[in-house]
Amino acid sequence: MGEWKVLNARITFFTVGPVSSSDQSALSVYRQFWEADPDSFQKQPNPLAPSMAQGRRGGLLAACTVNPTRTDLNLAAADTDVQGPHPTLSLIEDAGQLRVELTRITDAVGRGVISRALNRVALYVQFVATKPTLLAVNKTLMSIIPDGYRPNLTDEESFIFQINRPQVLPDVEQLRMNYITKWSAESIRVVTMLLPRDPAVRMGPPNIGSPIFGEFLAASLSFDINNVPAPKPLTPPQQSSLLLNGMAWAAETQRTCGLNIEGFDSVNRLE
Repeated sequence: MGEWKVLNARITFFTVGPVSSSDQSALSVYRQFWEADPDSFQKQPNPLAPSMAQGRRGGLLAACTVNPTRTDLNLAAADTDVQGPHPTLSLIEDAGQLRVELTRITDAVGRGVISRALNRVALYVQFVATKPTLLAVNKTLMSIIPDGYRPNLTDEESFIFQINRPQVLPDVEQLRMNYITKWSAESIRVVTMLLPRDPAVRMGPPNIGSPIFGEFLAASLSFDINNVPAPKPLTPPQQSSLLLNGMAWAAETQRTCGLNIEGFDSVNRLE
């Protein structure tokens, strides 16, 4: 099923209690994970707002958002230059590079890059296959939903089906892990701004170029793997183990559903 691509991935760290603005900013977190300066950084405008940093990692866009109670690391396809009048949906073509970046994050977590006390971590990955009609979207979804759950879909709209298969991990504080799978029909809207290639022209009036809107229909399979809040802060090795477990489960489940995303290889799971 080469039609399936990764739309985005996210790793989230949940803090034990709120933290002050003097804690790690998105700039320092980005530097620690990727050992480079981001392309852009926005400071925390007030104590309740996040700080944000983002930069390119090859064909990926890496974004870091630090909130008072959580830190998000997002990976998506880096935007490409638009040559024609029609917008495109940016998808991660190289799932192997995504796995490299996710592994980089889990390795850094194990080394204690996140200095905040954490009691919960989460991994989210979304795969999509764009289709011309809802009928085609629903047909694609039915082909990847297991027999025991499969509905009879034709041209229904806004389909969402979600299940959780929780497990307890005895090797990590007897923590309960949520393994959530969601099949859905998505309508993805893309807004593109056409800007001149000449940097001098780009510095002109802000109204240069008009927004171009595009809407894409897609079958979606997403995974949300997370632990219930631990009774005490997780150690860095525990945080890393839980994330590696989630990566392995997502890789295994996408193959079970028939996607077979090349490069999104499995790693050893905790049992």
